[in-house]
Amino acid sequence: MSKIKLNLRKSREVIFTFCEGETELLFFYFLKTEYWKNKNSKLNFKKAKDIKGFSDFKGFEKKYLSLIKGVRLTKNEFKTVKFLFVIDNDLKDSIDIESFLKGRGHLVQLCSPNTEGMILNIVGKPQTQVVGDKDFRAKCKSSFYEHFGHKAHKWLLNESKVRMLFKEEVFKKTLPVMYDLFTK
Repeated sequence: MSKIKLNLRKSREVIFTFCEGETELLFFYFLKTEYWKNKNSKLNFKKAKDIKGFSDFKGFEKKYLSLIKGVRLTKNEFKTVKFLFVIDNDLKDSIDIESFLKGRGHLVQLCSPNTEGMILNIVGKPQTQVVGDKDFRAKCKSSFYEHFGHKAHKWLLNESKVRMLFKEEVFKKTLPVMYDLFTK
């Protein structure tokens, strides 16, 4: 990633967003477009980045170090920005990853149990998670496809369907970190 030039205005808070995968990235952009009404707010979102997934804490830590190095900010710039991570909560190490990120002062939005499972839960098709079950992600993806007829990243492209499902009260309840950011 090339050096990023920041226009550090006194009243603007710069937020870099990293999403676990394509589904989370599309979901982030949908919610931002739908709910970030105050474009003149104190927030300045940089283009979100798909970090292409990970399977455990060790794999995430490697990606994290690479991401942080890639942003190439000075020490003073690091003090003025925030990092938002939008990740699924379906790994054995998800809580450790969340603690790691929060311990470094980052914002973390967990999609519980994962993005597909969260959406299925909202429509009344609950997904029972067994922590550490390696097949859980695959089961959620399969159940999502069976119910909606599309993979999640394709379904998220149909904004009218997502909008019908993801009313403000659902957004506030299921994704409170992003809700707080977008409604400031």
